[in-house]
Amino acid sequence: MTHPGAIALQPPHVEDLGESNRIVVREQYSIAKLWSHVASDGHWARFNAHEVDAFLILPGDLRRKKPLALGRPGRFEWRATVRLPDDRRLEPKLTRIQSEAFVFQHRLSYANSQLTLDIHLDNKADHVAPERLARHAADVRRARDLLRYDLAAPAIARSAPADTELPTPLLAWILVVAIGAKTYSTIAARGWRA
Repeated sequence: MTHPGAIALQPPHVEDLGESNRIVVREQYSIAKLWSHVASDGHWARFNAHEVDAFLILPGDLRRKKPLALGRPGRFEWRATVRLPDDRRLEPKLTRIQSEAFVFQHRLSYANSQLTLDIHLDNKADHVAPERLARHAADVRRARDLLRYDLAAPAIARSAPADTELPTPLLAWILVVAIGAKTYSTIAARGWRA
């Protein structure tokens, strides 16, 4: 979690599920000033699945003669659950992108003042052939566009000045990684740097 106002409600919980080759990290935060992006139509909060972005490999140059290496195939799941201070009418939404190299799924659900964003990425290939790079790049861009979700502040606060204290939502963040042991240890080490 990278938010300057985040207060951990408990230490991160890490589960090493070796039998299924998975690691699960659960974190829970309260963020007093979540509605920090101010636009002409009020305050906004932005959620980013940065952890998944690192596994959506975009080629630097589409004019390659050699395949683009993607690393090991693996499965990545990211979930953010936000308990909102007001009730909204958010329609459920499911977007799926299927390519030769990966399957990406973005699901938005909402019930009882709780917003849930789920992102699943299954990397199926360790490389992309040069003649398929343009299509791969387009699929990666579409998936990356779905890694960010913007949410408006409660309606009563949309016209409030930038320094106004707005209701505090609760954010629970979960990342599930299921990949090979060498890559897994790299992710774990990278994820815990200060």
